[in-house]
Amino acid sequence: GVDGGSGGFAASNDLALTAQRITGYDGSDTRIDAGGKLVTAQAVAPQGEDLPALPDVPLGAKLALTGASIEHGGNIELPAGWLTMTAETGDLTLKDGSAIFTGGVVREFQGANDTVKVYVAGGSATLEARQANLTIEKNAKVDVSGKEGADAGSLAIRVPKGTFTLLADLTGGAADKAATVANPDTDTPWQGTLSVDAKALSDNNAATANDFSSLLAHVKGFGEGFALRQRTGDVKLEAGKTIKA
Repeated sequence: GVDGGSGGFAASNDLALTAQRITGYDGSDTRIDAGGKLVTAQAVAPQGEDLPALPDVPLGAKLALTGASIEHGGNIELPAGWLTMTAETGDLTLKDGSAIFTGGVVREFQGANDTVKVYVAGGSATLEARQANLTIEKNAKVDVSGKEGADAGSLAIRVPKGTFTLLADLTGGAADKAATVANPDTDTPWQGTLSVDAKALSDNNAATANDFSSLLAHVKGFGEGFALRQRTGDVKLEAGKTIKA
C-alpha cells in the first residue's frame, strides 16, 4: 500500500510493480511515473506457502500511474478512490486476470449503542492511451460498481488516436440497499457513469469492427450516464438491439 499524504516516485526507464494488491491509505495522493514500460503483476506465493491475509482496504485514495506504455496484470483496489492510468506513447493493456476496483462500499462503525453503516460512494477510474491503443483482455476486471447499496462511481476510456479493444466486462451497477425492520424505506443508490472516446472500436472480430452492439454486450450497469465518441467510421448497432436512456 501507499502511505497517507502526497508523494510518489519516478523511474527513467522501465518499472515493474509486483504485489498482492496495489492500494493507498485513507486520503493518500500518489503518482508513479515510468519513462519506459510500466508493468504491474500479481504476487504469487512460493511453493508450499500461502500469501498473508490482507486487511480491509482504506478509503478515498488517489493513484496516478503513467508510463510510455502500461501493462497491468496486477490487482488495484481503491474503494471510493480515484485511479488514472496513462500510456503516453505506447499501448495500455489490462491483462487477462488483472483487476481494478474504485467502486462504492459499505463500512460499519461501532456506535455507543449500536453498529452504524456508512455508505461510501464510488470514485472514478480513467484509462488513457494518448497515442496508441487500449486493450482490455478477456477475464480482466474493471469495476466501479456500488456494493451493498453504496453509490457506484465513474469510468472513462480515452483512446483518441487508437483502437479500443474490449474483451471483458465493465461493471458499474449499484444494488439497492437491503430493507430492514428498523429501516423499511431505503434510498435507491446512484448507478455508474461510463464515457468512451476512441478512434475505433474492436472486439478482435473483423466482422463486427466498430459494432456498437459488441461494446454494449460488455457494459454491465452504468445506468446513470453513458457517452460514446467514435472518431472514425460509422457506428453500427445490430438489428434488434435497443439503447435505453
